[in-house]
Amino acid sequence: MALALNALIKCVHNSLEEVCNEFQEISGISCNLMPEYLLTAGLYRSLKRLKSVGWVKPEANIKESMSEAGALGRGKFPEALNQGGRFDIFVYDTSEAPIGAIEVKRTINAHTTIASDLSRLRSALKKSPNSSTIQYVGMAFLVANGDGARKSAAERVDTRAHNIGEQFFGLNYQRSKDGIYRYGEDGGSESYTYRVSESEDQSFRFASCFWVLTR
Repeated sequence: MALALNALIKCVHNSLEEVCNEFQEISGISCNLMPEYLLTAGLYRSLKRLKSVGWVKPEANIKESMSEAGALGRGKFPEALNQGGRFDIFVYDTSEAPIGAIEVKRTINAHTTIASDLSRLRSALKKSPNSSTIQYVGMAFLVANGDGARKSAAERVDTRAHNIGEQFFGLNYQRSKDGIYRYGEDGGSESYTYRVSESEDQSFRFASCFWVLTR
């Protein structure tokens, strides 16, 4: 089944927001301090409910996954892919063909903290394009802030999430729909989206963020 990109984007944002709100309600701790595996587990479950998804594998060995997707090809395995590493989430379609890899981060503050992950994901999509079944790679993460001296928590989160789109990924603002801010060329292969959460605690806010690259 073909990738439904908008459905994937909404799934990621809904999942991250749901997990964060639940964690904060249960623990009384802000989501920027929550264990990363909770975000991964929440997204793992949510992806399985998409119509285009058959199976979802956590902690998938990179080399084995690339082989399964027909993406090994000839020659030396790309160093950027880190053949001994793992994809946080590896997604299969309803015909059991591997179609996507997603990395999950709790919060990020600088491009350097995700540079190696982005390089690995880009390499995974570009490897053996004529035979690979992988349709997309993505990274899901949070941006979180409390109130500042001059700006509210919501304003600080919105500014940081916006800057990530333009400075980290070099993508221009496209449009906003259903509360989701979008960056990248309309219909293009690379996009970045974020959504600022609604919260009873106005002194601390977070945004769910999702970068995705497709064929």
